[in-house]
Amino acid sequence: MATLAEQRKACVVIGAGGAGFPTGVKAASRSEFVIANGAECEPYITCDDLLMRERPEEVVAGARIMRHALNARRVVIGIEDNKPEAIAAMQQACAGTGIEVVSVPTLYPTGGDVRVLGHVPPKRERDYLRRMRRLASDKPDDFAILTTDTFLDLWKQISSGIFIVMLAVGSVALLVGGIGVMNIMLVSVTERTREIGLLRAVGATGAQIRTMVRWEAVLTATLGTGTGAVLGLFLGWALVTSVKVTSAGAPGATGVVSVPWPQVAAILLIGVAAGLLAGASPARRAARLDPLTAIAVN
Repeated sequence: MATLAEQRKACVVIGAGGAGFPTGVKAASRSEFVIANGAECEPYITCDDLLMRERPEEVVAGARIMRHALNARRVVIGIEDNKPEAIAAMQQACAGTGIEVVSVPTLYPTGGDVRVLGHVPPKRERDYLRRMRRLASDKPDDFAILTTDTFLDLWKQISSGIFIVMLAVGSVALLVGGIGVMNIMLVSVTERTREIGLLRAVGATGAQIRTMVRWEAVLTATLGTGTGAVLGLFLGWALVTSVKVTSAGAPGATGVVSVPWPQVAAILLIGVAAGLLAGASPARRAARLDPLTAIAVN
């Protein structure tokens, strides 16, 4: 092993890339994996493609030498999926050698290690990047790994923030609506003072007057809530229809609105509860009216 390392250093073997990085420096430490990057770094460069198609046995021989020199237990050759001939040639040449040939998505740029990193075993990316960047064990990471879980967590945080904001806005709107219904019922009680006095004079009890005013408040709040729900459903239908028209053929643009009936029922129940609360004070005021005084009001 030492002889091979000395020969690499003495022969000044360097990488074929533009940087000309010395291979001896790369192979100075033991590695658990060897990743051969068979992806072209530019769209119109085909030297690696032709090399793997015309001389796959020599590529495999070089990969086996590197596996032996680094005492690696796994060798992976990554090839872009738009090069089926190179993939087939390398798979045939690697048969029985224990070397894996994997197909990677064709993305630009594909020449970097980050593109091939997706084929490193899960939860080993950090170790691979630390070895690649030659970080000592007492040094902190100078990189960040962003996975799909990272973006999912970010989306959850954003959606949670939006939910809290919308909940606060909805609570304020519910409070304002309740105050509006209460004021409407107070005005109604004031304008109907003689009517309420006449009802008390003919035998209506205070509890009956309270029930009447409260149900009027519930009816007012429920009508407002129902109108808002119908308007929201109509706007949703109009939005989905316009998306379907402007993006014909787009996946998911079916133009069908799914009505969330449980949510609609919950909204109506909230409207009923708001009406009951908003009508409590006007109902109590109406029930306390003196019949003679109320009838005498002009």
